[in-house]
Amino acid sequence: MRRAALAFALLAAAAGALAAAPALATGPSRALAQRYAHRTYVNDATLGRRIFHLDTPRYAVRAPDGSTITAFGGVLNSADGTGEIVLLFRNLRFLGWASAYDAVHLGVGTSGSAIAVTYGVYSGNDPFCCPHARKTVRYRWNGKRIVASGEPPLAYGRRGNRLHLAPARD
Repeated sequence: MRRAALAFALLAAAAGALAAAPALATGPSRALAQRYAHRTYVNDATLGRRIFHLDTPRYAVRAPDGSTITAFGGVLNSADGTGEIVLLFRNLRFLGWASAYDAVHLGVGTSGSAIAVTYGVYSGNDPFCCPHARKTVRYRWNGKRIVASGEPPLAYGRRGNRLHLAPARD
């Protein structure tokens, strides 16, 4: 009798876990996100068009409406790691970037039902490795669009490079 009850409890727990999993599984695959990262570019006066590639795992949260909000961090093909972005998706749809400009240093994570992006705050003689402070901006789905809890900080008093999305190739 105890074994039957234990087996039933384990099956119920497994079923509950499986029922919860599909909502977060509705986000984009890494391959789809990588295609959007490769389509994202900045125009560099010296080097021309520069593209991004993914460099973080997938971060996903469930929005209040039940949809899945997913984020991936990306970086330019640079030796110093500057030129970082966050790509945002709702279910399988690309929403855009956390900011319209690339950043010098950022981190991606989750905070409740929000995607949390932590930006380095740079000024004066701060080296790229070591911002003097950090600022976290939370991105939430309000039922119609992504809403940020604040503005990303400027790096050394200015915005990064403007992001662009190249047309999809068939």
